[in-house]
Amino acid sequence: GALERIVNNAIRDVLMIVAVVASMIYIDWQLSLIALAVFPIAIWPIASIGRSLRKLGRQTQASIGGVSARLLEGLASIKIAKTYQLEDRLNERSREDLENLRDLQIRAGDRQALIDPMMEVLGGIVIIGVLFFVGWRLESGQNTLGDFAGFITALLLAGQPLRALGNLAGYVQRGLAATQRIFQVLDEPAKVVSRPGAGELAVSRGDVTFDAATFSYEGDTRPALDHVSLTVPGGNRLALVGRSGAGKSTLFNLIPRLFDPTTGRVLIDGQDIAQVTLESLRANIALVTQDSILFNDTVGANIAIGTREGRADQVPQEAIERAARAAAAHGFIEALPKDYDTEIGVGGDRLSGGQRQRLSIARAFLRDAPILLLDEATSALDAEAEAQVRVALERLSRGRTTIVIAHRLSTIMDADQIAVLDRGQLVEIGRHDELLERDGVYASLFRLQFQDVLEAPGAAE
Repeated sequence: GALERIVNNAIRDVLMIVAVVASMIYIDWQLSLIALAVFPIAIWPIASIGRSLRKLGRQTQASIGGVSARLLEGLASIKIAKTYQLEDRLNERSREDLENLRDLQIRAGDRQALIDPMMEVLGGIVIIGVLFFVGWRLESGQNTLGDFAGFITALLLAGQPLRALGNLAGYVQRGLAATQRIFQVLDEPAKVVSRPGAGELAVSRGDVTFDAATFSYEGDTRPALDHVSLTVPGGNRLALVGRSGAGKSTLFNLIPRLFDPTTGRVLIDGQDIAQVTLESLRANIALVTQDSILFNDTVGANIAIGTREGRADQVPQEAIERAARAAAAHGFIEALPKDYDTEIGVGGDRLSGGQRQRLSIARAFLRDAPILLLDEATSALDAEAEAQVRVALERLSRGRTTIVIAHRLSTIMDADQIAVLDRGQLVEIGRHDELLERDGVYASLFRLQFQDVLEAPGAAE
């Protein structure tokens, strides 16, 4: 809005003021000096109002962000809100946010409204001063009535564009506050970037090594990871196990450099991933998460989005179908109205949970990366869908270095290694049978999950 006002009004008003002031000087330069001497007085109050408007503008932008976040949160949690009868509470919280926003806008409007009366008062002072001076000069015969009339006419003509510029200054300050907020977000530096002189990651075996990796979240006194060291040989499958908050996700997220370790290193085939480009690192990683991230596009586009091309029309159709077959997804895709050209809705809401997950797996198949990250990839599925997805994941894991986060221990008992984390520390590592024999943290977790089975009649026979 401020930019539109500047483009539409400022140039016109400035040109008009220049022309009128030139006419005033031409008619009587002494009267012009008297008239123009008053206007610098207006700079201080207008600047003061402008600073206030800019501060209110920043607060308003922050309030708008809060209102937007609150509305999105309410829409995302609509099922919970209705089931737990939270409508009144959410409405009250939204009302408070909206009232705060309204108050800020009213305060900004009140300050903006001060500019017009102030300009009118200053204009009146100018006219009174000119009248006194002209009256004195008319008595002494130094001016004619025609000169006086022409000067007053020019002065009155200058009033409207001057008032407009005064108001424009207020709008510009509010616009600058909004612009500052936008650029504050746009200019926020990325915390994880490719370092100067970083080389390309060359993956041969696919060994992944954590070398005394430590990480602390900002504001936390206790590290989320505390000097974790372990190696996953290329082509092996490592399962990360532990109670909630043990540090599994933190360790997992160090591999694609979603953040860097506070101290220590992560290496792939002996190369410190902090010393290679992000593009080459992430090009060698495929990810399948618990929440299948799908886009409001076609089935084919969602499978192809993980490739370097990133578009279905740039990836051979047979490659997309081959990935879908490998992920056990081709069958249900063919049953869709337009098979691979079917729009799947926002977040894939036109598909079942198992179907969405198999599309995510097909995306990973098509990416064909040597390192595979699986984050609770079957935990949200029913038994039938889980069985189908597990077969697809086993097929996907073959020949790849696979790191899995799992809460259900039944899904990772055949892993090559199981790393048990507790309070950010690596407390156990080994195969399933070895860890049960040690009777440590893993055995305790296993007994908790399989207590009913272990206590069933005949279970020990």
